[in-house]
Amino acid sequence: MANKITKTTIPPVLRNLGDGFDQDSFLDVKSVEELALRGLAGVAPADAFALGQVLDDLLSGSYSLEEVQEIWHATPADIYFHDPEDTMKVLRAVREVIGSHPYFQVRE
Repeated sequence: MANKITKTTIPPVLRNLGDGFDQDSFLDVKSVEELALRGLAGVAPADAFALGQVLDDLLSGSYSLEEVQEIWHATPADIYFHDPEDTMKVLRAVREVIGSHPYFQVRE
């Protein structure tokens, strides 16, 4: 990404992802992958590519754990993680789902 993401410049696709992590997100999930799927429920396949690019940027190592956590806390998400590594684990799982789940694959 050309410009570094900050808590005041969060891309709309990341805000949309944050919307998917509501206060009930942990109910009935047994793994971080299930949590990622639940969080992605409101993301349209057409937005998956852009969200994947944003996540690739956040997970690239260009941001400290604390920066990623601060950005996540600035989204509309209702759930937060005390340990920044847990935030990274969830974002990695979301990225994996986007790259592998048939729902998010480009259709022609």
